[in-house]
Amino acid sequence: MHRILTCLAVAFLALAGCDRPGVAGNSSIPLTVAESAGVDRVGAPVTTGVPFAQGVVAKGSSFALTDAAGKAVPLQTRVLAHWPDGSVKWVLVDFQAENLKASGSATYTLHPGPAAMAAAPPTVSPAMGGPRVITVKQSPDAITIDTGAALFKLNAKKFDLFSSVVVEGKEQLAGPVGGLSITDVAGKTRTSQTDLADGYRLEVVEAGPLRTVVRATGEMQANDKYKLGFTCWYHFYAGRRDARVYFTVRNLDGKTFTATDQRSWQDAARARELAKVEGNVEVKDVSLLLPLSKQAGAAALIGGDPSVGAHELAAGKLYQDSSAGWMWQGGDGKLVDPAIKANAEWMKKNAPAEARDKAFWEFEPSLYAALTNTQSYVGCNFRGYKLYDAAGKELLQADRAAGWVQVGPTTVALRWLWQMYPKAIEVSADGRLRMGLWPHEWSDHSYNHVFVGHVHKTHELLFSFGGPTGAKSGEADSARFNAPLMAVAPKEYYCATGAFNTFLMPENRKDFARYEDWALTAVKEGVNPNVNIARDSSLRIEREKMDYFGVWHFGDTSKRGWRGFGQYMELDIPYCLVANWARTNNRAFFDEAELCVRELMDVPAHGGGYGHQKGESSHYYTSGSLFFYYLTGLDFIRDSIRTSHDDFAKVAPWHMRSFAITMWSNLDMIREFGDEQYVANVRNDLAWFKGDPKRPAQDPATGFRGYGQPNFQEFMLGMGVDSLGQYCTMFPDDQEARDRLVALMMATMRTHELGSLGFKAKADANDKDAGKGWKQNNSCCNANTWAYLFTGDDKFLDFACKLLDESLQPGNKEWPIYRTGTGAGKYWSEFGMRDSQTHMWARWYRMIHGTPKPAAAIADLAATVEGDTVTLTWTAPTGGVAGASSVKFFAKLADKPLANEVKTDEEGKTLANWWMTPIAGELAIQPGAAGGRMSMTLKLPTGAKLKYAAVRSAAQVGPITAISDLSNVVEIK
Repeated sequence: MHRILTCLAVAFLALAGCDRPGVAGNSSIPLTVAESAGVDRVGAPVTTGVPFAQGVVAKGSSFALTDAAGKAVPLQTRVLAHWPDGSVKWVLVDFQAENLKASGSATYTLHPGPAAMAAAPPTVSPAMGGPRVITVKQSPDAITIDTGAALFKLNAKKFDLFSSVVVEGKEQLAGPVGGLSITDVAGKTRTSQTDLADGYRLEVVEAGPLRTVVRATGEMQANDKYKLGFTCWYHFYAGRRDARVYFTVRNLDGKTFTATDQRSWQDAARARELAKVEGNVEVKDVSLLLPLSKQAGAAALIGGDPSVGAHELAAGKLYQDSSAGWMWQGGDGKLVDPAIKANAEWMKKNAPAEARDKAFWEFEPSLYAALTNTQSYVGCNFRGYKLYDAAGKELLQADRAAGWVQVGPTTVALRWLWQMYPKAIEVSADGRLRMGLWPHEWSDHSYNHVFVGHVHKTHELLFSFGGPTGAKSGEADSARFNAPLMAVAPKEYYCATGAFNTFLMPENRKDFARYEDWALTAVKEGVNPNVNIARDSSLRIEREKMDYFGVWHFGDTSKRGWRGFGQYMELDIPYCLVANWARTNNRAFFDEAELCVRELMDVPAHGGGYGHQKGESSHYYTSGSLFFYYLTGLDFIRDSIRTSHDDFAKVAPWHMRSFAITMWSNLDMIREFGDEQYVANVRNDLAWFKGDPKRPAQDPATGFRGYGQPNFQEFMLGMGVDSLGQYCTMFPDDQEARDRLVALMMATMRTHELGSLGFKAKADANDKDAGKGWKQNNSCCNANTWAYLFTGDDKFLDFACKLLDESLQPGNKEWPIYRTGTGAGKYWSEFGMRDSQTHMWARWYRMIHGTPKPAAAIADLAATVEGDTVTLTWTAPTGGVAGASSVKFFAKLADKPLANEVKTDEEGKTLANWWMTPIAGELAIQPGAAGGRMSMTLKLPTGAKLKYAAVRSAAQVGPITAISDLSNVVEIK
């Protein structure tokens, strides 16, 4: 099957008009870097993962990069993943865009293998005017990184963030008093300078010429009893004065938060309860400190709301207390977001009289009251942020701070500052900077910060030293930081590589407009012009409506009617977003995937989750996070995946949905880590699946209901079979698994045809899911498609088409709103995206190729028995698909005459179902074997009395073809 799919990838590339990039013999990949922040970039870092189809780039190959003029560009590469045959699957490329204009783009070409030898990278960069190669020196006391533009020194004995930063011979820091500070509830402040626990470690993780990564890991006392752990990832770039830093704080102990509703994070009584749990850590403040050089009396600049601009002050602070989101705007009537303004106008004209004064449908005064209630809830104190002078006098109030501060020639930016409220930026008169990640200003007014068991949270910061000053400079630095550059290949290329666990269909509005609209709603509001923005929703709008902001929440999404019920991990929305980015090249999908993955790999997956997000096997996914790692190379994401999978989720099947999710996750772990423990996990998953073929209609242990039974959870079947299909492509020798897959879908399709499932119009007393058939049915699109791919039988794909088409009909009243956020990201991902990706690709492929022709039949099968073996012989067919000289054969032995489906003969006797007959053999014949005499030997089980044999054939090269009918069933003499 691997070989068949690889051949399909080659054909797909040719059809897509890509000139087959990434295919052996023409393996150069076009890449585009687009500037999206509206600022010029010079020598700007680009770090992106690029996939390859299996067998295209040999293990150990070199790579080179050229620009649009064909000139060599300095390049750093690291292979992130390999295919089973050892060829390169994902490679991380690092280079720098020399002169990229605001909102402009530049094109490059990546050359793997022999082509790389002709493009040796230069040692001098024209834009920067000199050498651009990082050098690293290590000693027992420090690590020093020389980027050619700045000299960074990091302390190996204690964590002080930066010990020294020298630019053009000038020290940028005022003294070694930086690092992490934690203030406990008693008011005692500890710092990483003086209160580190044993075991602090500083190490070079990646020593590249263009990008070098250093990691600091340690623990420090948070109070008299407990510690908090931290990890600081530094990314340094050749020729640059700045560093990108990922800083994680985690609770090392404590009790996992397993409440079933996020509202518990805002419930005051619950907050007090959590603070008292053994191992949970309650603090007043967690901040990063940095002593910067600043002339006495000189003003600092802090990025404010765009409507008011930057704030200038000699000393003082900005404190962001809340999001100022839609719930706040609707509550106090001050609408500033253009989308909520448009939505309010729509409501006035179109909503029922009782709702016309609402800014949006879901606005609830009770939720607004909860956000502002600091007595019964852990509520916010005011809308937006306030600016204070050094004496604590309030200077002004505005909505959303931009998240940067400039002190002298140094700019520091915190990504997503207002989204991850509460936050504080404080500057002293002598230039000392405090970035309040969990600021005491919140605790002073409301409640303390509680780190529950194993919870993680990562903040991303920019430190840019020795640059130009002024608000425009600070704004530009922040804009560049917030929108890192990506190198993007053509969407047709991504779809064809097969590197996303399956083949994807490139965006196709001509043939699949409704499907594309459904996908687009995740990232673009107002896709449907007949529905108001709040209903025809996007993930951004849902965060605004439900105030899904805050340090523990940002990146989450919700289920309609479940205020605060985290759902992005439900059916792997990150994977759906990444897949749709790959198939559309729409950056908005990637940006949303980043928010989801970053949140997912922090709070819930490590056991600090809530609701279905907690690390457990019925809702645990790795695919989206893993692909985000492949696309970014961020090692802390990879580390989080392994930690959460092995230590917290402990994935194991207990019903059909959990079987699917554990299979998906364990297969991902095999792909990335390859450890035998994950192979063993997959075997355990299969043992559960195969264990009892006669499960009762509603098994209390598994929750899996039989076909046609009341409340049959068909979405579980679709998920389970999709994961089984992925398994069969990774382990193509397991014919029994393929046969079970086909048999399951054959039986299910027959049940649909009998009317027991599917397109029901009315609910009945025994079936709460009746009338919702479209939601359940299209989750089986991929399941039926796998059956089509393994058999070539058109009826499976035709039926899958019917399922998906039914779900996307505009006549479905729920379809405009039952999607991202409002309809739960669950349904957007489960029923519209993940479980139809393979199906949509196969359907599109068949539209281009036409209906595949069957392989030729076998006409002279013979069988002989000797002891406990049966030898089958036949002549390899020569007809069928043109050029299909390579054929694969499947054989079965049974105690009854074999038939393709469950049926009876003319005498009413039940025949053996080919797909559920366990004694099987498989023989792959190489090209040139057509017309030759074939033989296959099967061993009989002890005591078996098998009397019948049959062989089928399938073409193994070219378009996937139907397996021929049972051409010859012989009785064993």
